[in-house]
Amino acid sequence: MNKKEICLLSSFIIGILLLILIGCVKESEEEKAKIFRWKTEIPSGWKWYENETFGIRIGYPEKWEVEPHPYNPNIIEFKYFTSIYPETPGVVFSLKCKEVKRDFDLEAYLKEGMHWPPDEIKDVKINGIPGKQLKVLMEADTIRGTIDQTDVRTYVVSNEKLFKFWFVEDEIGKTGYQILDSVEFL
Repeated sequence: MNKKEICLLSSFIIGILLLILIGCVKESEEEKAKIFRWKTEIPSGWKWYENETFGIRIGYPEKWEVEPHPYNPNIIEFKYFTSIYPETPGVVFSLKCKEVKRDFDLEAYLKEGMHWPPDEIKDVKINGIPGKQLKVLMEADTIRGTIDQTDVRTYVVSNEKLFKFWFVEDEIGKTGYQILDSVEFL
């Protein structure tokens, strides 16, 4: 073999190895969508909130309180006494629901509505329905001063309704993901 043929063969082999490497590293769309389906166990003793208007059923810890937002009937607040607000129950998880058209484009909605870029965006599934999860590092003013916190916002469209689930990862951690795993669309 001459130098030209060796060089060509070497380039071909390197190209094949790169393609194999890319195939091993790239996650399938299905694997990406499973990222936050933690398959967590819903603890016994949890209560269930059901809203026929929204078309949703969602589990939450037994010591929490559930109330509609005082000014917006499209928001449901899940409250609990936390380290940030120990004197009064603070909103630690919320659910917002609004009607959308059948051809609603979640990607376009998120791009138009973002006031700041998220630190992380992932494809997720909630009750088997594809959605998006955004994590945003925020500063929050508390009675103990300003703290950094990670807001987790999960969006999914079901039955011509846009659902937004929100919680602060640093405050409730795994419980927020357990709640997302409990969601059932009716």
